Amino acid sequence: MKQIALFLLVLLALQSAALSDVPTSIFDDDWKPYAPQHVEPQPLVAPTPSSVSTPGTPAPTPTPPLDPAVAPSPKPAVPPPAPVAARLAVPTAAAQANSWKLIKTDLYKDDIANAKTPALKVELAGKLLAVAQDTNKDPVGKYVLLAQAKELAISSGDPPTAFKCLDELGQTYDINYPVMKLELFAALAKTVSTPADCKTLVEGLNRWAEAQLRSDRYDAAKKACDIAQAAARTSKDKALVNQTALHEKQIAEIEAAYASSKPAILTLASRSADPAANLAAGRFYCFIKGDWDKGLPMLALGSDVGLKALAAKELAGVSGTGGQVALGDAWWDVGETEKGMERDRIREHGARWYDEAISSLGGLARAKAEKRLKDVEAIAGRGPRVVNLISLVDVQRDAVKGTWVLANGALVSDSGGHSRIEFAYQPPDEYDFRIVFTRTEGPDSVNQICASQGRQFAWQMGGWSDTFCGFYEIGGLGPSKNLSGRSAAKWLENGQEYTSIVKVRKTGVEAYLDGKLISAWKTDFSDMGLNREWALRRNDVLGVGTYQSPTSFRTIEVIEITGTGRTLTEIGGERP
Repeated sequence: MKQIALFLLVLLALQSAALSDVPTSIFDDDWKPYAPQHVEPQPLVAPTPSSVSTPGTPAPTPTPPLDPAVAPSPKPAVPPPAPVAARLAVPTAAAQANSWKLIKTDLYKDDIANAKTPALKVELAGKLLAVAQDTNKDPVGKYVLLAQAKELAISSGDPPTAFKCLDELGQTYDINYPVMKLELFAALAKTVSTPADCKTLVEGLNRWAEAQLRSDRYDAAKKACDIAQAAARTSKDKALVNQTALHEKQIAEIEAAYASSKPAILTLASRSADPAANLAAGRFYCFIKGDWDKGLPMLALGSDVGLKALAAKELAGVSGTGGQVALGDAWWDVGETEKGMERDRIREHGARWYDEAISSLGGLARAKAEKRLKDVEAIAGRGPRVVNLISLVDVQRDAVKGTWVLANGALVSDSGGHSRIEFAYQPPDEYDFRIVFTRTEGPDSVNQICASQGRQFAWQMGGWSDTFCGFYEIGGLGPSKNLSGRSAAKWLENGQEYTSIVKVRKTGVEAYLDGKLISAWKTDFSDMGLNREWALRRNDVLGVGTYQSPTSFRTIEVIEITGTGRTLTEIGGERP
């Protein structure tokens, strides 16, 4: 494995050298601009039946979408939407050279001359990054500042700054983000030295490898894992080395299972009801990848009688503590018949039902649930807690506007304007808000109402008669006017199921539709808000809403990332 990692690093180094025969550091007098030979623009288009990816599969490469032409707004009360800028082309070599001359011989001449030690290089990288982030009217200068700050961060072994620089480049310019990220990982693996930086790098590589796995890009995942192994050994952290070795083993197992299941997956493309193919594909998605949203319907169509009945029971919806415990028990029993990764994935799924029910359990039933939850935690450490928000709903109590009903385990909205419902749940500092929904009628928006830092805002999909997605509101402006807005001729097809994930972090928010990053906004949330037409009764809870578009929400859940959310009962909260 060491030889493989070394070979990969050498190969990437040779590849980088082949791109240019000139030095790439700002400390070289003969530095020349970055040649964009490796840049392959990959615009992200609005979802359509032929372009959307698999529901529930997060995107591994955050690249903002290019905007199609903006359709005129059909609502006379709303001014025509402002055009949203697309990502910029990489500046030409001549343009970069002119900017570089100004930077090196005038603006930052003394800083560059004095940055002789790693610490001073880190300081200079941070300064260039900060200036680049505030440079919005000079795209060439911004590009050169970011590129050079990234190189400084690499040379001084500073992963956080290097990642920030690359992310800024990916948000603004048409770069080949996946290729450049892997190159960045490989370069940092040669320069990081402190245990803390090694751990940061390894954790970043493992997360990136997981994202590749979700999209069945196994070669990329293995390359990331090879680099992670080399960095983990450099850290001399035995726990980190063992963790990375386990991750590498899991990647190999998943790749082998995918190869075995691929014929069945291909069969389903032409014969979607084939029982044997549904069983094989369903086992792979549920028991190997842990993608139960995708795999459970397949198991329900499969040839295994027991799994078919159990999957159908879950898809039909479960209500009440007894039903939740019974379903958890049933899946746990299935897990006992499996081994290795399959057993772990099934137990994890069963434990989610125990987690839903445990607050209502007592005595021996609670003791059993607690023990099994601890068993699952021990598999690979405590993972993120997933909270099923539909299970908390009382439609009579929680509906803020409109008529909402629970039907077959799904939450369904009516055809009214600004219909919305809130959940008796206060999210933690950082979380993923995930919904799986189908708009059944109507031409307008589906909304996720989020909360952070004492502010409430919404992620709106299909607003302005299905022509806009974006965050609502930023600076008092909706998606048709603020910079988060993304326009398209049509965003949602009635009758088609979509998965939307809003990732709320302390430094900003991102929104994905069917695994593709649609929009991102860096903020401390002080500029975000929600007008009274969409506001909930409390500003610290979550909700969903629709505008003249009846919608069925099959899944509404929160994955807690940092901190632990609380129900209103737990915090003693009441609605006004």
